[in-house]
Amino acid sequence: MNKINFWGIISSFFFVVLLSSCDKFDSDQEIPAYIQIDTIVLVDNPVLSEGSLSNNITDAWVFINDQLLGAYEMPATFPVLNEGVVKITIMPGIKLNGIAATRVAYPFYKQIVLNNVKLAPDSITKLNISTSYIDDTEFAWIEAFEFTNISLDTTAKSNVGIHETAPSSPLTFEGLHSGMVTLLSEEDFFECATYNAYELPQLGHPVFLELNYKTSNVLTIGIFEQTSSQIIQTPIININTSETWKKIYVNLTPIVSASTNALDFKIFLGALIDEGLDESQILLDNLKLIYNKSDI
Repeated sequence: MNKINFWGIISSFFFVVLLSSCDKFDSDQEIPAYIQIDTIVLVDNPVLSEGSLSNNITDAWVFINDQLLGAYEMPATFPVLNEGVVKITIMPGIKLNGIAATRVAYPFYKQIVLNNVKLAPDSITKLNISTSYIDDTEFAWIEAFEFTNISLDTTAKSNVGIHETAPSSPLTFEGLHSGMVTLLSEEDFFECATYNAYELPQLGHPVFLELNYKTSNVLTIGIFEQTSSQIIQTPIININTSETWKKIYVNLTPIVSASTNALDFKIFLGALIDEGLDESQILLDNLKLIYNKSDI
């Protein structure tokens, strides 16, 4: 199968794209066909242990006969000037770091290749499609808060711990438990890091942290870079408050690749109670540190 090369299409992983809107056709152009994509479903890959299938696939990067047509926010119905039998390739897309203006095709989700799709002028072809994590995905760390031992340790600076929600608690995102942090005016600072340190690929190879969250307080995510002589803490992103559960894909790639002296890395999460609050709550679930096995 002739697959589209992800890196050949996106020369930089931090490529910023404005989503395509429906093209306008001049009166002398041929009548277009239409493609409809409402959603891309994430399904289990039987060769992996990927944990939760929670996702936030927002966009479809669409290729007709290996030529990029555009990136479309779903649900989408868009025109194409092709007709007859075509090959359609779709890359599932995400919001990089949760930012709507910065969207990329996610390198850890499989391309969807549909051969022999028949398009007809002035008719809509609806595509019901699914994807999964690519076989080469390495889940270096998964924390789903389903076991007694949480793989996150609070640091010496933290005066607040992280705990599991109670069984059957309405605060839980999915499964038996989620992670919970409660900040109070007198217990106002939380910081934790992964218990283990991880060797991560560099040289621009993609490294991501996925997580579900619901928070009434700003949450900071970053890395501890461990060298032979020191530990360097680098914040990467501040996650804003959300009254509902959300999924975010945090791009660790530029910081990890720039840390040329690092022996290994830990992921950290931290929060100081927001000004004006007497109490705030951070809920977390399905944290996944991922990269491609072949990149390490």
